[in-house]
Amino acid sequence: MADSHFYQLLEAVETNIKASPDIDATKVSLGRSEVLPADLLPHVCIYLADDVTVGAQGAENNVYLDFNVGVMVEIMTVGVSAADLQKQYLDIRTYVHKSLMTDETQGKNFVLFTVPEGAEQPTLTGDAKQKSAGYKLSFIFRIRTSVTDLSTLVIPA
Repeated sequence: MADSHFYQLLEAVETNIKASPDIDATKVSLGRSEVLPADLLPHVCIYLADDVTVGAQGAENNVYLDFNVGVMVEIMTVGVSAADLQKQYLDIRTYVHKSLMTDETQGKNFVLFTVPEGAEQPTLTGDAKQKSAGYKLSFIFRIRTSVTDLSTLVIPA
């Protein structure tokens, strides 16, 4: 069974971020199920967010579906001050943005374009000795699939 375009998209996002010379590829992952130890920070986690179909459907179009697929990229950092954290996550944001916008198709023929959607306010935690921050970036990817198979691309005539 072929992987859906949704999963292939997540893998492409992960691959493109890991390819950045400014990001440690061992500190990039799809999802995260546990608390990360400080030696794995900074870390970039990639999550699937909301998606919605767009464009003509039903009787008007029974060949393909276009989806706007949301992907959340969470940057987690650790440091000694809020200023240190801010510099880290803003630098990483720049590297992630460049990684994902250099080729807005993410190297996939079913990805039509990529749109950066901004970021949530960072969350800061910690004490006087060590602080950590989480910073979530949102991206929208327009993908195209067959109406009947989410792992197949259909190019309209």
